[in-house]
Amino acid sequence: MALELDPRKTALVMIDLQKGILSTPRLPHDVETVVERNVALAKAVQAAGGRVVAVRVDFGAGGELAPRGATDAPALGDLPADFADLRPEILALGPDLVVTKRQWGAFFGTDLDPGLRRLGIETVLVAGVATNMG
Repeated sequence: MALELDPRKTALVMIDLQKGILSTPRLPHDVETVVERNVALAKAVQAAGGRVVAVRVDFGAGGELAPRGATDAPALGDLPADFADLRPEILALGPDLVVTKRQWGAFFGTDLDPGLRRLGIETVLVAGVATNMG
């Protein structure tokens, strides 16, 4: 049985392809491989008529917008000013939607769900970093 997708109703949601997250080594694939594969996938989705969405996490200056844990101690130290900046390769794709999250998940408390609905998206492809959490 072949799976048929309507590309006009399909979106690639790329998670955390930003400078701060990608500034440290990643496994099982290195950062550059992850970015290259996401860019190639995004270009294929766009060529087929689909949409591209970039999701980034931004905890604000000093992490004041980060979720609070069981202690009063901040979970994050000072983050670089460009922590939430999407990688230039991702920006060059001209994403249809850029979503900023302030917690692990991309759907709760963000514009992702309503944005996808407004674009008429019925199928979501998820790629990027930490896709099991983001």
